[in-house]
Amino acid sequence: MSLYFAHITQQADSLAQSAVPLGQLQEPPPVSFTFEATGWHVLAWVLLVLAIVVAALFYRNYKRNAYRRNALEELRKVGDGTHPFPHALVVLKSVAIKVFSREKVGALHGEEWCAFLEKTANGVSFLAFSNEIRALVYKDEVPSQEVQSAILSNAKMWVKSHAR
Repeated sequence: MSLYFAHITQQADSLAQSAVPLGQLQEPPPVSFTFEATGWHVLAWVLLVLAIVVAALFYRNYKRNAYRRNALEELRKVGDGTHPFPHALVVLKSVAIKVFSREKVGALHGEEWCAFLEKTANGVSFLAFSNEIRALVYKDEVPSQEVQSAILSNAKMWVKSHAR
């Protein structure tokens, strides 16, 4: 086996001596990195269009939820005493009419109204306070402070989380 390798090594040496001298190795110039290639321009345009689309979607969502911000501001004013407590129920009804249409929401009252509010948002509890809400609307009896704060917090949660 070693005889075979010795023979191959001799052949390689004889080929190397008989070959035409090539001279010194010539390396190509270094490739410069620039953004002049067409692919970079295409990528830049794609990213620009993508950024514009994402910004437009965020803006559209922001504009669509303006009624939520306005309602939450009104409910905040009810909470700090600027508006009377019954105004919270007016805010809930007006938001529901805006979102779900007057035909679907306008005639709802009492337990139907409370059930509708619970059905259209997760985590709210209005049926537990339906008697207090009915007494407030029809008898002008203002509920206790604890009940008021519970109804107000449920109203805020409903405005934030109701499904369109």
